[in-house]
Amino acid sequence: MKLTEAHYGSRAPIVGLKLWWASRRSEARLRTRCYGETMEVKEMKKLILASLTVMAISLFFLPKVYSFQFGLGTKGFVKKVVEKGQSEGKIAKSEEEKKQNDENNGGGGGGGEEPGPLQISNVEIVSIQKWGVKGERSALVTWQTNKPATSKVQWTDQILKDLDAIWSWKENQQLVTNHQVEVYWIRPGTTTYFRVTSKTASEETQPEELSIDAPAINPGEIGVFAISVHYDSVDESVEMGWASVEDDSGESYYFVSDDGVNWGGQMPASCSYNSMAQCYTTGNSYSESEPKGSRRYYKISGQSITFYVDFPTDFYGNLYPLKP
Repeated sequence: MKLTEAHYGSRAPIVGLKLWWASRRSEARLRTRCYGETMEVKEMKKLILASLTVMAISLFFLPKVYSFQFGLGTKGFVKKVVEKGQSEGKIAKSEEEKKQNDENNGGGGGGGEEPGPLQISNVEIVSIQKWGVKGERSALVTWQTNKPATSKVQWTDQILKDLDAIWSWKENQQLVTNHQVEVYWIRPGTTTYFRVTSKTASEETQPEELSIDAPAINPGEIGVFAISVHYDSVDESVEMGWASVEDDSGESYYFVSDDGVNWGGQMPASCSYNSMAQCYTTGNSYSESEPKGSRRYYKISGQSITFYVDFPTDFYGNLYPLKP
């Protein structure tokens, strides 16, 4: 029977070679018995040795599926070699995938570590700026946290702190690690104290406190500070006022707008000196009403200062005015 690839697949040349050895080996033995070892027999030995080497190499590199198709007497050994190679290949591939995942997730090495409890660091008051025509002052406060968190700044001046008054505050709910909050209308000419805090859904830091001396006003400036808008969402009433280092009674009025472009008529306000707070305070003479969920723009102190306020739907307390 002639052996072809149809019977043995890609092993046909090797099996055919085995049968060819058998016939050539019988012929060689016959010649050796009759004539001794001839040159042809020596060449045959070399050829057989080379063929056996080829077969041995082939057995190591054949796919696993062929190691069971032919009774070559080494299928158990071949199976172990093939399975070991496949196992090592899977391990290498798994290690490579793990390394790639670590790099994509910013890990690497021993894997990512938990950042630990929420902490604040590098708290700094970057600058105290003077702006506007009334001698207004603002401060930029920055800090960092070891994980994304909210930003909140509370502040008060030395005089109000001695009176144990409530601190003003401003908060940003965005979760960040580099925090920056600008505080407007701080009191000129005195020490201002700041407290910074941050929190996540499950943690909140202890307040970090620092202070700075705000520059005094120049001659001719009023020094407006501590603008306050008190809102009660139940009856939608608004009590609005501001403080100043100097008397602001000459321009104690304000204007209101829905869009910051079209302004209503002049609204009256009253100014008086507050001996405990050691400043002048000005407030609206009549309580006004603003719809919950609306935004209103204000011009105060002779139209020299403009700000806006967003009125919440469920709120009672002071709202922080924002610069347009």
